[in-house]
Amino acid sequence: MPSLKKNICVIGVLLGMICWIFDGLVDFLFFSQESLVENLFYPEPAEIWMRSFNFFILVVFGLIVHLGRKKQIKVQEELRISQDHGKRILHQFRAILDGTSQHIGEDFFPSIVKQLAATLEVRYAFIGSLIDKNTRVQTLALVENEKLLQNMNYDLEGSPCEKVVNNAQCVYPSGVQETFPKDIYLQEKNIESYLGHTLTDMDGSPIGLMSVMDTKPFNEEETENILSILKSFATRAGAEMRRIRIEKKMKHYANELERSNQDLKEFAYIASHDLKEPLRKIVIFGEMFEKKMEPLDAEPKDLLMRMTKGASRMNDLIDDLLQLSRIQTQASALVKSDLNKIVETTLEEQGLSVLETEVRINVKELPTLEVDKVHIRQLFQNLISNSLKYRKPDQSLEITIHSCKIEQNIWGISVTDNGIGFDDKHIDRIFKPFERLHSRQTYNGTGMGLAICRKIVERHGGTITAKSSPGNGATFTFTIPDE
Repeated sequence: MPSLKKNICVIGVLLGMICWIFDGLVDFLFFSQESLVENLFYPEPAEIWMRSFNFFILVVFGLIVHLGRKKQIKVQEELRISQDHGKRILHQFRAILDGTSQHIGEDFFPSIVKQLAATLEVRYAFIGSLIDKNTRVQTLALVENEKLLQNMNYDLEGSPCEKVVNNAQCVYPSGVQETFPKDIYLQEKNIESYLGHTLTDMDGSPIGLMSVMDTKPFNEEETENILSILKSFATRAGAEMRRIRIEKKMKHYANELERSNQDLKEFAYIASHDLKEPLRKIVIFGEMFEKKMEPLDAEPKDLLMRMTKGASRMNDLIDDLLQLSRIQTQASALVKSDLNKIVETTLEEQGLSVLETEVRINVKELPTLEVDKVHIRQLFQNLISNSLKYRKPDQSLEITIHSCKIEQNIWGISVTDNGIGFDDKHIDRIFKPFERLHSRQTYNGTGMGLAICRKIVERHGGTITAKSSPGNGATFTFTIPDE
């Protein structure tokens, strides 16, 4: 303030002297030719008042100039501080992007912790996973002076980390040792400040934490900014930790599925050999017994026939069960295949049945899709066989196979016949294993054909349904994605 007053006085005196001399020169040159000394030093009273007024105006002008200059200097200084702060925020933002975008998997944690410590310029930083029912922390990466240390286990009780797990975040810009006197690690490392943030699972439950520490207090004005940066890093670290946990679970489930499939394959081997062998013997011994004991009475002969038919039916049932299980355990790769050629091959394989029943089959243009050729051929075979089985005895059978695009990437394939049909209320039943709408005496079979169809379609990522009414035929429609 004294220097300001001094500057104002100096400016006022100088400007006043300039004004005084200038007024004297003007009077001498334009108004009065008297002595210049008289005009300067012995002016009239009116001139004294005018020069004093000019003097006052110039002093005020000098004060305004001075204050404006001071304000300009202050604004420039604030602008420089703001630019420096902006540069620092930009640097931190770039560090967040670099630290949270590089690496995945186990290499991710050391990278992000080192980046965090460098960004915040702190001595210590770590990320840990909760273990032992959330009573301890297993560090995944621990940094001191930007150098990775050996990982360790850390008891939560009596530590700021316990507060982090319970409260989502923990802020101690200073005095953390005094707040947690039982925490030996804080004492040994002489840690003065601590900031931590929890890492959560998808349901919000804690799975780990991330923290930064220093041997000097944090600037309280910067604490909010530091916590915001820590939260950004913690969010990315939590996402990676969840991804790794899900990946491990998926690997575990995949191993379990592989083991289950292996067990199913072993069962299939047993079923195809050990279970079918006694059935073959029953059939063979029954036929031998019938030949040796001829002629048989009607009742023993009927019992013997029922025994051999039951054994044959059980053999067919085992074959269908094996066929159902192999859809998953012995699936082939999906390849681009022309469905027209697959249907053509299927019809050739069923040539005898087609000739015997005088059936007429109309195949309209079908698409080319990524499918398991063996299973899709089996699917068409089962649907065509189903139409052949449930035809009307007094009418020629007509089967139409056609397709249409249901959605942008989904095709619908339909097999329509003019057979006996069925009641729509049974739609949910017919695709289940062993479900039959008719007795074995009327229509033979094991009740597995449509269940196998559903398994094949589901394996391709599609669905199958039916539409029918008694006496009006049936339409079976399945979908296959066009990918």
